[in-house]
Amino acid sequence: MSVAEVEQKIADRFRELFHSSWARAAASLVAVPISIWIYATIWTNIETRNPLINPLNPMPRPLTWWRGQLSQVGIHYPHWLDTVTEWHAPHNSGGVVLVALAIGALGATVGVRRSGAPGFYILAFLAFILSAQWFGPGRTIEVYGAMIFLLVAVAVVMAVRSGLNERRRKTIERAGMQFDMASIKYGLMAGPVGVILFPFLYPIILLWKAVSILGHDQGRPGAIELLRNELYNLEQSATLLSDFPAAKAARLFATVQLIAASPVMSRKALDMLSYRGPTGARVVRHEDLTGVWPLPPTESGRTRSAM
Repeated sequence: MSVAEVEQKIADRFRELFHSSWARAAASLVAVPISIWIYATIWTNIETRNPLINPLNPMPRPLTWWRGQLSQVGIHYPHWLDTVTEWHAPHNSGGVVLVALAIGALGATVGVRRSGAPGFYILAFLAFILSAQWFGPGRTIEVYGAMIFLLVAVAVVMAVRSGLNERRRKTIERAGMQFDMASIKYGLMAGPVGVILFPFLYPIILLWKAVSILGHDQGRPGAIELLRNELYNLEQSATLLSDFPAAKAARLFATVQLIAASPVMSRKALDMLSYRGPTGARVVRHEDLTGVWPLPPTESGRTRSAM
């Protein structure tokens, strides 16, 4: 068995166990220590009634803070990580390294915005951690914020330029990159600003997910209900398969893919597809429904009488 096959089997087993890729799990494992460091620092400063960032009481650096926490339970950094933690840039020096780390974090957020791949989150978080450890959280946010401001300024200029050009022309050109305030806000939240806010929001997201398991979302149908209704509409439609709309086919395919990703939903889908009434026609059972979607109307009463 080759190394690639072993890696694929490990990835498959991980997905079966947690219904998530190992890459997204790694990104979460990097974000969680950052979130703990941030909220622990905020709580400590609230208890001592000190401002969050004060030259006389500076915010603890992430690797240094975690080294102290882990040493209390007998866990110590390896030599290489201890060396990384001990290095501190002299005051107001090391600007080239700081800018390089900020550019690296900004470049990783571009990858996040374009592809959403978890690896870019990891690179951005690591760049922030090293910068905050070596140069302090304050200087890191200042340099990174200045770069974001520069990007926004250029985008606003491009948006104004595009608006002026559209007013002068009788026909509006839709080709090429378009800028407006909505696209700028979305790009910031999905890219540079969103990566900074993620460690703040991640614990809140986890808390909400923990609370939501105790409730039931009646306003959103499940994948099984969506598939059931799509199949029913297909059976009742006289449209030929060759004339089937591409958008509807894509919707049905996406629903099938969503169901296939979960063994539990796959079993429910098989039960729903395999159940047939006395005449051999597929029927919809009341016990399969969640109460959100009513029984679809039928031309005859066979579906109703079958139940």
